[in-house]
Amino acid sequence: MELKSLEDTQSFSQKISSIVGDGDIIFLYGEIGSGKTTFVRFFINYLENKNDIENSIIPSPTFNIVYDYEIKEIKILHYDLYILKKNKDILELG
Repeated sequence: MELKSLEDTQSFSQKISSIVGDGDIIFLYGEIGSGKTTFVRFFINYLENKNDIENSIIPSPTFNIVYDYEIKEIKILHYDLYILKKNKDILELG
């Protein structure tokens, strides 16, 4: 899927937020700067707004590899697997 504007990305993230459930995983693939973190930012901030929670600052997890967010009973783990070299490196993340 190709999203051509910030508005497309925001709209799509809101639609996805209404259908994901416990244990679901969303994989985003694209070049650096293609909008993956922007999607995550819109997604998390939409859920926060929906739950009357102040919006978090959502940085790219490039150097930390993962950031976690809690929105009431929802826990979101935002990974950036770009720097991993081998598939087995994922297992070391826990």
